[in-house]
Formats: sequence, structure tokens, C-alpha cells
Amino acid sequence: LALFEQMQSEGVRPNEVTFVSVLKACGNLGALECGRQVHAIIRRNGLETDVFVGSTLIGMYAQCGSIEDARQVFNEMHGQNVVFWNAMIAGYAQHGYVNEALILLEQMEEEGIKPNAITFLSILKARSSLASLEHGKRIHANIKRTEFGMNLFVGNTLIDMYAKCGSIGDAWEVFNEMSERDVVSWNAMIGGYIRHGHIEEAFKTFEQMQQEGMSPDKVTFINILNACDSPETLESGNLVHAHIVDKGLELDVVVGNALVNMY
Repeated sequence: LALFEQMQSEGVRPNEVTFVSVLKACGNLGALECGRQVHAIIRRNGLETDVFVGSTLIGMYAQCGSIEDARQVFNEMHGQNVVFWNAMIAGYAQHGYVNEALILLEQMEEEGIKPNAITFLSILKARSSLASLEHGKRIHANIKRTEFGMNLFVGNTLIDMYAKCGSIGDAWEVFNEMSERDVVSWNAMIGGYIRHGHIEEAFKTFEQMQQEGMSPDKVTFINILNACDSPETLESGNLVHAHIVDKGLELDVVVGNALVNMY
């Protein structure tokens, strides 16, 4: 921000990249008044309707907690670009306005703007949507109408959302239907089982993961070690410990702490 001020004092004209960088800095710092001053300069330079500048403006206001300003910028854009819509939907979702985000998603589709994976990820990762199964199911229903139903990142986020909402059956259904799964998918499913006390299913999924050739990472091991919290699971814990040694992870601080807690 200091360099931006120096740039202006030396008469160097900022461009779109400059404004995007400065707006991100304002958002990260929560510097609303600074962001408004930068917005005024952007307006004077006629760059407010640029896709990247405009969407970053929306994001800056949302990060600073001024959803009203974010919406005003969005309304003034009249943009037919998915980037604008994603920025506003993400702003609503970040602050827990999930109904507003869903309404905007519906409006977006009505106006012929096709949502993409980022649209759905923005809503699914929202704090309050993670706590609301009803919201999650509504979003999932929207996703099923698009080609993103089998998208790896969307699928992983759906598993995590359902697990956090306590709907393990729905989480497993998404997991089971995924045509492609990575270690994050398996970790989300295993972690969901453990979070809700389904220890046997967690161990079965851990075994299945390895049978299908997916190598566990340290998140996997930490999850499984957290499930080994009784004398009855000590033998399983010993087996997991052996896997950890094979992977060379026994000296990792977090894994080591989990091992100590398990024993």
C-alpha cells in the first residue's frame, strides 16, 4: 500500500494489475476506508467494470465485512461474466448469508449465466452452510443438474459438508459415486466416520483405501490414530504405527504427537 502511494506521487499511472493487487491487500488487512479510496481512483480511471478489477472490488468489500458495498458494486456492473457472480456469491457465503447466496445462484441461472465449479465450492465452504444439512442438500441438488457432479474438488467438499452436518450416509453416497478419488476424498470420508464415532467403518475405509492403491498421507494417519483411543484398539494402533514407520513419517512432529496420544 505504501508503494502504491509512492507510485501515485511519482506520477506513474496504475493499471488493472496494480488495482487488483492493492485491493487484495486492503481486503487481507480489513482496511475498508483504504479500499474505498482505491475504489474512487479506480472509478476515475474507468476500470470499475473490468472483470478482474470488478470482481476483486466485490471480494475486497466482502472481506472487509461490507456486504452492502459489495452488492452495490455487483449491481452496477450488469456483467454477464461468471466471475462477477462468483465473487458476490462467495461474499454472501463467507458471511453466512447462505439463503442470499442460493437466491443469487438461482438468479444467475435464470439470466443464462452458467455456474462453474468455483460457484458451488464457494457456497459449500461457507461457515453456516456447513452447519445446515438443508442448505447443503439444496446446493447438492443444483450441482446434480450440472456437469460438476463428479468434479473431484466439488465431490470432496460435498463429502466434508455432509460429514460435518452429521449425514454420514449422504457423505458415503457422494464418495461411492465419485468416478475419481484422491487422498483428500479418502481422508474426508475416514475423518467423517471418526468424528461421529463410526470407528469400525473408518478402519474398513482405511483398509479399502490401501487395497485400491491409494497411499495414506499424514492426515490419514492422524485421523486413524485419533480413532485408536481405547485398549481395544491398541493392536490396530500398533499396525498403523508400523505403516507410519514404513512411510518414514514417525519423525513428523504432528504424527509423533498423535502416536504419543494414542499410546
